[in-house]
Amino acid sequence: MQNQEYQIKRMKKIIFFLSSLLTLSSFCIVLLISCQSRDDSKPYIYTVQSGDTLTAISRNSTLSVKEIMCYNNLKDSRIMSGQIILLPGVSQMKSGDKMQQLEIIHRNVWGAQKPKKMNESKGFNKITVHHTTENKDAPKRSEIHFLQSVQKYHINMRKWADIGYHFLIGKTGKIYEGRLLHYYGAHVKNNNTANIGIAMLGDFNSDKLNPAQEKSLKQLIEALQEKYKISEEKLFAHRELGNTSCPGDHTMEFLKEYRN
Repeated sequence: MQNQEYQIKRMKKIIFFLSSLLTLSSFCIVLLISCQSRDDSKPYIYTVQSGDTLTAISRNSTLSVKEIMCYNNLKDSRIMSGQIILLPGVSQMKSGDKMQQLEIIHRNVWGAQKPKKMNESKGFNKITVHHTTENKDAPKRSEIHFLQSVQKYHINMRKWADIGYHFLIGKTGKIYEGRLLHYYGAHVKNNNTANIGIAMLGDFNSDKLNPAQEKSLKQLIEALQEKYKISEEKLFAHRELGNTSCPGDHTMEFLKEYRN
């Protein structure tokens, strides 16, 4: 009798195991089919930008988070700026295509140190342009070394969690990624909420913006406006929001022309 009960229990366990295995196999097959169901002959090559999340990329394309993770073999939803994500069946994003066309030097390339803990942003609706002014000795050191010194100054002297600006533009027009757009910046006193900070490396009270700087500043502003739906009325010079000469008279001239 006991042997018979044991055999029945054993058979139930085997049936349960086989049923679970069949369910898992069916799920894997469905997942595999869903991964391959999109037209992947020419996937959209998407470079992850500052502030991007898989949820945002999903919302901005026709793909679900699960499809993106599946197609790219992602084990979890964490992504890094500069990372390449393939989007099958997508020919154009709903917004942000202009950001994709920019060559941005990411934090890990210029050697940014790890930031301290910060509160996450909840979106952006304005842009403020600055200049650094401390760049008078730039010819004596590289731009990357200067960026590192700006970050150290902001963290060690200002006691901020990271470099204050979201983007910085160098003398040759190179665009550098500063504080990630996952977080609000630290660049306008009492006015950092939803405010993207762009800093020009140099003193533009004395120097004029060269063509490469003007081109990069224009393209970056346009790309951020397109991605975050920011109007010209929400594009500011630092001096318009605080008691300062920043971002310099020559940058001010550029911004007035751009807004007009």
